[in-house]
Amino acid sequence: MLDSIWQLLKDNGLDVGEISDGISSLFTVNEDGTYGGILAALGDFPLIGTVLQLFSSFTPGVN
Repeated sequence: MLDSIWQLLKDNGLDVGEISDGISSLFTVNEDGTYGGILAALGDFPLIGTVLQLFSSFTPGVN
């Protein structure tokens, strides 16, 4: 199903690479361990920040 959605987007002239780059940039982690994009905004809320820290500790490749 997801493939058909991506194909529909491509058929309508949308650059899927740009879309996925945009989505991944919302969830970036900077080299110093701070969050970028939407995660930086969510980090202003202590509970969400704690959940994100717990999640990142179980995510390979993310410090």
